[in-house]
Amino acid sequence: MKEQSPTHQAKWPLALILGAFVVLASAYSIINPLHEASDELRHFRFVRVLADTGTLPVQGEEAKRSQSHHPPLYYALGAALTFWVPDQGEPYLSRPENPYWGYRFWEVGTDNKNMYLHGPEEAFPWRGAALAAHITRFVNIAFGAATVALTAAVMFTIFPRRRALGFAAAGLVAFNPMFLYLSGAINNDVAAAAAGAAITWICVLIVRRGLINRYVVALGIAYGLALLTKLNLAFFLIVAELALLLRSVQSGSGKGAFRSFVGANTIFLGLAATIAGWWFIRNQVEYGDPTGFVTVTELWGVRTPAESFGLAWSEIPSAWSSLWGRFGYGQIPLPGWVYRALAWLMAAGGLGAIIGIAIPENERLGADPGFQPSSPTPRFVLLVVLVYFVVLFAYMLISPAGSMGRFFFPGLPAFAGLICYGWATLIRLVASVSSPWPHPRVPRPVDRRRKNSVGATAAISDVALALATNAGMLAFGLWALVGFLAPAYAIPPQVSAADLPNESDITFSDPDGPLVRLLGYQYDTESVRPGESLGITLYWQTIRPAGYDFVLFSHLLDDEGIMVAQRDTYPGLGNYPTSFWRPRHTFAETYRLHLPETAYAPVTVTPQVGLYSRDWDYRLEVSEGTPDRAVKLLPIPLTSLPGDLPNPLAVRFEDQVHLVGYELSSRVVRPGERIEARFYWQVHQRPEQNYIIFAHILGDANHIWAGRDGPPDQSMLEWPLDTPIRDERELAIPPDMPPGIYQFELGVVAAPGQGGTGERRLHIIADDGHWIEDRLLLSPIRVAPPETT
Repeated sequence: MKEQSPTHQAKWPLALILGAFVVLASAYSIINPLHEASDELRHFRFVRVLADTGTLPVQGEEAKRSQSHHPPLYYALGAALTFWVPDQGEPYLSRPENPYWGYRFWEVGTDNKNMYLHGPEEAFPWRGAALAAHITRFVNIAFGAATVALTAAVMFTIFPRRRALGFAAAGLVAFNPMFLYLSGAINNDVAAAAAGAAITWICVLIVRRGLINRYVVALGIAYGLALLTKLNLAFFLIVAELALLLRSVQSGSGKGAFRSFVGANTIFLGLAATIAGWWFIRNQVEYGDPTGFVTVTELWGVRTPAESFGLAWSEIPSAWSSLWGRFGYGQIPLPGWVYRALAWLMAAGGLGAIIGIAIPENERLGADPGFQPSSPTPRFVLLVVLVYFVVLFAYMLISPAGSMGRFFFPGLPAFAGLICYGWATLIRLVASVSSPWPHPRVPRPVDRRRKNSVGATAAISDVALALATNAGMLAFGLWALVGFLAPAYAIPPQVSAADLPNESDITFSDPDGPLVRLLGYQYDTESVRPGESLGITLYWQTIRPAGYDFVLFSHLLDDEGIMVAQRDTYPGLGNYPTSFWRPRHTFAETYRLHLPETAYAPVTVTPQVGLYSRDWDYRLEVSEGTPDRAVKLLPIPLTSLPGDLPNPLAVRFEDQVHLVGYELSSRVVRPGERIEARFYWQVHQRPEQNYIIFAHILGDANHIWAGRDGPPDQSMLEWPLDTPIRDERELAIPPDMPPGIYQFELGVVAAPGQGGTGERRLHIIADDGHWIEDRLLLSPIRVAPPETT
């Protein structure tokens, strides 16, 4: 029987990977509500304009913004496949927005992660605009599958006798949660990934096999289509030219190499210009710029590279996390440890790749020199990764939206291949440590039996790596879908009405009659402290849907009637507005009220809840008839933080001076009275100067009703280190100050004079070291009406 060549070895593992990818990406696409992915609505508007008008949208001349600055290839495909769908509405679609979207967006959870409200018009079977959107999403799944297949092809070409590395790299791309997520959404980043993978593969073929005409023609076609996919793919010109130059030099010398290089470029650039040149001519006519990028910066904003290096560098962690799984507009993150673990795994793969590139395998393993022929292609793939990282970082320097991992997708196939090669190198290196040969850098005498044994062992390790990579990444992709994406958009499930805690039977009614019942509630703690959160679980039973989306409010009031914390949200934590309610649906959900670190304690706080309209001054009536139309729940203690000072704090003002506590003589005053405030400060090192401290009582628009500014009685330069210093200030309430709740702000000014008007305020430093506000809001105060005589 004729021995099967490496290029015709079994491909069924890749078919399994592709099948699993299509199924999982489809699940992501169906579960993720329409237009929740980053910029998806604006991408879809581009498709709709093309489908409806047959013309390209023009930047700055649209009824609503679309991604009109992008080249049209992906959008044209979407339009060609969806123009026939009826009842899609006007092309510049809009969606009802969730006004509470992005609440504490950095937290893992399900609280108001939806940017839009999603009603029955999006339900299956899809119709109209929803059907067109899902068809356009499935176009991206095809591009995603092509990217996965091309990733394997790159590795098959580099390592024809180690096909398992191709399967490993394919799995690393295919089951990356972010790649799955965007493959199931409307965007041109996955099409760009496919184009980047195609160019990388063709370049690898050229480097390994030579300047064969069909490869050069394919490179020109691929590059031309890439230019019509996304502008940042233009930088693959560097990769293509290096491949042509490297192979030209290898195939000859002097004039011969030069002629080969020029001839290949004539074909390559000629085809690319023929395919994509019209797009750049059109941009020149429309915008006076062949790329249209100047207009992009005018409409979307731009950074000055010389001034933004530090900012861009600080955004690398954001770009890293959004390369692997940070869904939506970044408001649905995975746990932080996931990104850290991935960083260590990829760093190990990168280290292994560098070792593999720097030291030939026969030297590392003492194998027969013929066991692994040397090849420049791993070095070339490393170059692709480095080029595209530089491209991404350069974009971060000029664009406020540059720190998104999806912009690295065109370099992802090369990155995945390099990492898997590095892992395999480390595995073989570790295995060789136990070798009895005393000089691992000196090749052993050629022994055919040993050569076969080494080859078999290496093949087994590659297969094990491929299985582990695919199994681990598949589990990762499923976990991210089921554990994070799906719950973020889920409607609260039905719960049993039996054995409810703190049972109640309070009905809320709108002008059309009874709407919902509050059946019970519970807290997640018996007491709460400043800086902590209180979880209030409410048990609801709907009566009917409303004709309006009412807002649920939850307030935390202290003994003085001052609001300590509050939350406003649509029910379902944004996913279940009252107009979408199903009748007789009993559900529970937990609302978290985050108390500020400056909350005044010890006091007793009372939660109250209700429903109101955003558009007019109206609260739903409650059956128990409270005057303020709010249901008061059981009080709960707000206890002090541990410490010897009142209201202990640890607030750093640029590490010059620290606020460690404060107290007020009263938090309820009348016009004409005074408030005595005592602040406790501390320095851990000698301050740079004697700063000014300001204390203000603020009304609307930050109007200062009362204040006391100036340096402390004792110069900060004379304060003993690590010792609390008390600073007392008296604030006079004006006789004409209207009744109401007022903010109390405190801060430090870096100025030698009095008052600090127009001078620089010191910023508060967060725990992770970044600067935040230039003032601290203490407990609000309440101004009561004047006493009547």
